[in-house]
Amino acid sequence: MHPILIKLGPITLYTYGLFLAIAFILGIYIAEKRAKEFGFEKRLILNTAFIIFIFGLIGARLILVLSNISAYSREPLDILIGRSGFTLHGGILFAIIASLIYLKRKNISFLKVADCLTPSIAIGISIGRIGCLFEGCCHGKPTSLPWGIVFPKKNYSFLEFGNIPIHPTQIYESLACLILFFILLKIKPKKDGDIFFLFFIIYSVVRFFIEFYRDQPIFFLGLTQPQIFFIFLASVILIIR
Repeated sequence: MHPILIKLGPITLYTYGLFLAIAFILGIYIAEKRAKEFGFEKRLILNTAFIIFIFGLIGARLILVLSNISAYSREPLDILIGRSGFTLHGGILFAIIASLIYLKRKNISFLKVADCLTPSIAIGISIGRIGCLFEGCCHGKPTSLPWGIVFPKKNYSFLEFGNIPIHPTQIYESLACLILFFILLKIKPKKDGDIFFLFFIIYSVVRFFIEFYRDQPIFFLGLTQPQIFFIFLASVILIIR
């Protein structure tokens, strides 16, 4: 659980970045394999995946900055070069909006493409959370349960909690998304959006409950910002479906 994988002079390879790259490459591979099944050209799926990835990163970073604007206003360079991470819900929001606009301009069904790509999103989150575990971010609250973990010294979580065991919330979410990934691969959608909606309904519920064990600040009405976002996302899906 070390955030730095390799350091050679001025070059530093972060473990989180490695897992993010693995998640993207594997996600692309799976999506391309599914493209033929859904009747899409691989180029379309590849382009959409790149849009999801790029705008997902932008949204994830932007929402983090806006949520901590007072800190970033003191150190504005950290917006571009800081290592304080991303917010997944911000990434999901921007990725959905960007891919929706792109596919609408091409007059292609967003929901059908989303069904093709959703398993890649599930496995991507699963792998990405392992990167979070090594980084020490997205960590849980202190726990007395036997599977509580203590991070190594110099890790972000150790600096905050020391030798106190905390919930491995990264593992909780990683395992949940891994299980969902295998379930989604078996589903044959009866209509466009079945896979996409199923994943985000279940993921929203899973993430809502995991948030109670994460060390997150309360945002509104006793809930964290991600909890409010996923309540909103699940509600929208249930309304339009």
